[in-house]
Amino acid sequence: MSGNRPRSRRKRSSEQDFRTDLVSIWRRHEDGGSAPSRGGYLALARGLLAQGEPLLAYDVIAAAVAIWPSEIRFKQLQALALARSGAIGRANVLLEQLRRSGAKDEETLGLLGRTYKDLALEAVGSRRKELLQRAAAIYEQAYKTTGGYWSGINAATMNLLIGEQERACRIATKVRRQCSKQVKDPRGDQYWELAALGEAALICREWTEAKDWYARAGQERKHRFGDLQSSRRNASLILDYWRKDESEIEKYLNIPPVIVFAGHMIDRPEREPPRFPPNLEREVAAMLDRTLTKLRPGFGFASAACGSDILFIEAMLRLGAEVAIVLPYEKAEFVSDSVDFVPQSNWRARFERVLKRAWSLPRINA
Repeated sequence: MSGNRPRSRRKRSSEQDFRTDLVSIWRRHEDGGSAPSRGGYLALARGLLAQGEPLLAYDVIAAAVAIWPSEIRFKQLQALALARSGAIGRANVLLEQLRRSGAKDEETLGLLGRTYKDLALEAVGSRRKELLQRAAAIYEQAYKTTGGYWSGINAATMNLLIGEQERACRIATKVRRQCSKQVKDPRGDQYWELAALGEAALICREWTEAKDWYARAGQERKHRFGDLQSSRRNASLILDYWRKDESEIEKYLNIPPVIVFAGHMIDRPEREPPRFPPNLEREVAAMLDRTLTKLRPGFGFASAACGSDILFIEAMLRLGAEVAIVLPYEKAEFVSDSVDFVPQSNWRARFERVLKRAWSLPRINA
């Protein structure tokens, strides 16, 4: 199937570099650098949301809202960041405020429908169905008003979940016609059109076609994890409704495991009894390589002390995974305490090398 071809290391590296650049831009601003322009804030927030960084995106948008408090687009992105961070109620309140103020565009109504969908999935019984009906009505309003396929496919999915199967397939078929025309043009980002075609096929129980569209969508943006998760969730809801196995679709919208690592430092020269003597370094590194190759993680979090931490980070980087290095306190003191205490070793150089390749270096303040 076309979507199974693995991406090249060069492509994945460019995506890691993009994420690193986004985080670095914001860190420089936090450290006193010049503020982005209005367009810069928008691009930065959208990029962080697409890469699965809603909390950091929220910080970016909050700073922008403080400068442009009446800018609707920033408030929409703020609501999306809240929703993706799990603060669904706050997102819903913000979007209802926007609707009452006169915002009836697809983005506002579509995001509002999404919050009612999210609230429904946390509810049970009649309350759940009531919220799903409200989500369906809002998505349909957006679709009728704007003709946007995004609100259309969500309207179809919500109608399916409340048992309106024929109506759901009818809307999905209309969305399919829209998106099929757009994906014939190979230029530009087609992820959402491809994902909508996959969702439309699931709604109408066309399983083989759904796999084909989701395979193409997954190949288009294999590492855009925030967007992939949104697609996975709707696909899961539809497959659960039809009582179908989810694994066939999930493998195309795969989000790899996350590993949080902590391990022993290399022994100090005077340590007795030994715990991690230097002569075991190669053996530990080989074990980490074997274990991580089996797990195939996409992300890792660790500190960067000499010994297990650095060996883990090096192994992750060899796999092409992304790593966030979290130092517990100020760098110079950390290096003195936990890195550069073994005479005639290369741990300090290896520490600096992995530090440069980490996509994020959060500061932990007292």
